[in-house]
Amino acid sequence: MKNIEKLDKVLWSFLVETFEFIDEQTAAIDYRISMTQEIYDSILDRCMELGSSADRLSYWLACSTLCMRDAGNSTVRKFS
Repeated sequence: MKNIEKLDKVLWSFLVETFEFIDEQTAAIDYRISMTQEIYDSILDRCMELGSSADRLSYWLACSTLCMRDAGNSTVRKFS
């Protein structure tokens, strides 16, 4: 039963990331283009609008920001 719930959460996250963001945002999330500060801010704003539906992506953005700060980077860039 827990595997089904986990699968449901993963599927829901996929659907949110696929259909709730514009193409430019999705491309930056998928590493197809560089993540600029403007795109980062727009994704974060959209996550806040979506609420708990975008929790997974919100956590990813927060972790990415912390990792960049730890590395001494002051700008948002393509994560790899």
